[in-house]
Amino acid sequence: MTNKSNINIEMSWDRLVVPSKTQSERSLLIELTASNNSEVKKKDRPPVNLALVIDRSGSMKGSPIKAAKIAATKITEQLTSKDRLSLVSFDSEVINHFSNIQMDNEGSRYAKRMISELYARSMTNLSGGWFEGASCATKAIDEGTFNDGYVIVLSDGMANEGIQDPKELKMHAHELASRGIQTSSVGIGADYSPLQLDALAEGGEGRLLKVTSSGDIMVLARGLGRPNGVVVAGDGSCYVSEPDKGQVSHVNDGTSTLIEGLSSPQGLALLGDQLLIVDSGSKELIAVSLATKQRQTIGSNLPVGAQPGVTPQPLMGIAGLIQGPLTSFSGLTVGNDGTVYIAADGEGSVLTLKQT
Repeated sequence: MTNKSNINIEMSWDRLVVPSKTQSERSLLIELTASNNSEVKKKDRPPVNLALVIDRSGSMKGSPIKAAKIAATKITEQLTSKDRLSLVSFDSEVINHFSNIQMDNEGSRYAKRMISELYARSMTNLSGGWFEGASCATKAIDEGTFNDGYVIVLSDGMANEGIQDPKELKMHAHELASRGIQTSSVGIGADYSPLQLDALAEGGEGRLLKVTSSGDIMVLARGLGRPNGVVVAGDGSCYVSEPDKGQVSHVNDGTSTLIEGLSSPQGLALLGDQLLIVDSGSKELIAVSLATKQRQTIGSNLPVGAQPGVTPQPLMGIAGLIQGPLTSFSGLTVGNDGTVYIAADGEGSVLTLKQT
């Protein structure tokens, strides 16, 4: 099938039939191909400050390192003379092959040659390679050349040296995001380990984005604590829930805290001069006055979030397609007549609250 974004999507299972009444593992291949329609106009994009970080540890030997090199080369071919590229590889040793080179014809040829010479070696210092790539991107920002930077990590994720705790990696990703460095991770190989890779990418996603009608993407805020629900006020400012920080923030030419001390705020909606918040942790519907910031609980014991005795099992996503972990969400909206609708994810229903 083909969607309106000129992306061809092909999906196929490894087998056409499966045994009944028994468990089995199946593989789904999803191929995404950009349309080569010459009539599709290429939108002029801003310059890119990019660092490629490639895992060359022993576990990447064979097809994984080959796949990583092919992917890195393809990325290189999409860059132009206005872009800057850094290349870092890691095993036990972290190597900065080059930093912030201009991607003109000469730079592109040099980058491809350096990528082609990579081969698998020993252990896996994932954090060390990532930090070095982030350092390269940060340097370009500090020099005033760019406002932000991007790090793409290509790895099987099997870190056995350096920082290995996903929570600590996520903390560092948040810190880098606050400085304008965003990380994307690409899991290589059928048996890649997602824990550390997901931490790098998830921790760096604390941004609030605005997409204009012309397709431009603007960053309204950075360093948010896993931004979740968003609602836009009449003046164009935004309110965004941050479950990781237990707060709701107001974004309007800067970010300020509207309310804190929440458990896990998710869905948001505006009702008159009040902001309604679904807190899936405390299982409450909370109303906050935008004028006085006073809060009031107007609903409790709601069937939202994980129910007693249930341990949530987030989906880890699909490598290269959907970044995990994917968790449930308690949505909220208000109808034209003032009726409040709550997505009660804890029981799979939709609740309605009406003013009396």
